[in-house]
Amino acid sequence: MKKLLITLPFFALLSCAAFRINADIGMSTEAFEDSNLNEEIIEMDETYTVYTIPTSEYEEKYFYFKNDKLIRMDEGYYLRKVLYLMDAE
Repeated sequence: MKKLLITLPFFALLSCAAFRINADIGMSTEAFEDSNLNEEIIEMDETYTVYTIPTSEYEEKYFYFKNDKLIRMDEGYYLRKVLYLMDAE
């Protein structure tokens, strides 16, 4: 029983680490992929890539890369309007 009480907090801390996100504006796509384990590409073009990472059961954060550099982060709903503006630049 004592071992169970010791290991339970350990697993609780590990489950929270699954939602930890490491991202900075200007970082490369490669650095982003290396520092985040559960990223998923949701759209890709010649000039931009959009990744998503779940932050909870119902919310996600979105990461917009243009020419292999992170230029925008937001959370909530994926914004197609942002991609339109990125193409216009």
